Amino acid sequence: MADKFGPFEKKLASRVVLDRSLTVGDWKSYSGLVTPGDLMISRLRPQLESGAIREAEFAWLHTALTGGKGDAEKGRARQLVEERSLTPDDWRRVTELYNPAGVVVDAPLRNVAQLLSSGGISQDEAQWLREALGAKRGEEEQALAKNFVERKTIGVDQWRAQTRRNRPSEPAAVDPIAEKIAPLLAARTITRAEGDWLHASLAGEKDDEEKSLAADFVEAKTRTVGQWRAKTKLAYPLKDTATITPDQLPPVIDLFLSATTHVRLLLIPAGEYLRGSSSGAQKEIGRLGLGVEPEPTLTKISTAFYIGRFEVTQMQFASVMPRDRIQSVWRYYIPNSKGGANWPIDSINWDTLMGKSGFIALLNRTLAGKFGGALVADLPTEEEWEYACRADTKTAFNSGKNITNAANDPALDALATYNKTINGHPDDVGTHEPNAWGLYDMHGNVSEWCSDGYVRGGSWASSAANCRAAWRAQVGESASASNQWGFRLVLRYKKTGN
Repeated sequence: MADKFGPFEKKLASRVVLDRSLTVGDWKSYSGLVTPGDLMISRLRPQLESGAIREAEFAWLHTALTGGKGDAEKGRARQLVEERSLTPDDWRRVTELYNPAGVVVDAPLRNVAQLLSSGGISQDEAQWLREALGAKRGEEEQALAKNFVERKTIGVDQWRAQTRRNRPSEPAAVDPIAEKIAPLLAARTITRAEGDWLHASLAGEKDDEEKSLAADFVEAKTRTVGQWRAKTKLAYPLKDTATITPDQLPPVIDLFLSATTHVRLLLIPAGEYLRGSSSGAQKEIGRLGLGVEPEPTLTKISTAFYIGRFEVTQMQFASVMPRDRIQSVWRYYIPNSKGGANWPIDSINWDTLMGKSGFIALLNRTLAGKFGGALVADLPTEEEWEYACRADTKTAFNSGKNITNAANDPALDALATYNKTINGHPDDVGTHEPNAWGLYDMHGNVSEWCSDGYVRGGSWASSAANCRAAWRAQVGESASASNQWGFRLVLRYKKTGN
């Protein structure tokens, strides 16, 4: 079996991902990282990795070993691969691949076989000459091959000096779009499917919005990969029968709650961040005292998790919960309601959310029959919520800017719906700018429940100070519902069998 991280596997990966000189099908045959389709493939792979056989010989030998080339060729292949009684060079001298005995009847091709067996030419040269004699290399090369092999008016050195085979090849056509995307693929910032979509978008094969979004990410670099994933129309469906493993988690999941309604969740990597806010000389405006907000503390998030790019909307909530359990002030299905289907759900108490018949429990009953039971719905913990909100920032707001005004702050205006009067209301989710990880409305719109009894992020009615990343309010499981409270969905990977 090939070394998982050896140069052979790295070269194969580079060829299939970067320059695409190797097809995915051939990679699956050659790579030791893929379970072999049959015993013969497992026997051929070490020969290929060591250089004993060439890629062009792999398929022939596989067919021969399985009897597809007749008994004689099967015997020769077994002598080479299994018994090791034939060296690769000896096998090449007798195999019909290079010396088609009983098939070659014309003198020129027989001469090529003799030149090959005597060592006068290489296998690659023999193949070129056969193709040239068969008019597959153009008239010039055919005439040159005839002069060498058939008429014998020139020798091997003259043929080598004149053949196009040994001239510097024309440089491969450069694909400028592929060159821009290649570093993202090499760094595993994006998947192959995402790379193909970005290529098509930049080439104008998608709509103008997708082209502009791709250009912002790939060329101008004004958007992060998380922001691109949050906005792109590229679908991330997950089949109910899909197998999910912790080392190969998809970067995005479009989780369907009904036939027409889905939630897009982004994968948040494990990491660490500074939680809380300072009470010292650099005290944040609006910081809550009396131990409500902790001093900046290095906090570790040890496990990756998925979190919704948006707060759960009215439509999404109604696709899971019975109507009589929805107490929203702005229920979108009420005629003449000023609410909207894409406003965040509101007026959610703990029981409606986390009780035995609550949203999370109902969703988990559905998830138990999908994806091998590997995904579990939940709320974020407080620590996870702040980690996701900050997205590697240390400032009051996740744009990298600090608060300058406790009531209305220009730094927050681009990020949140906030500081509305009591007669105000939320906005459609995704109306404002996302953070670097592609998450919208982490500040404002509705405050979001966390699994440990706090709400975070501030709401449409909150001041700027109460929309800070460090702001928190303990409400408890017995608290009455509020039209300022909603939530954001989390999915966790659960090891099957546990």
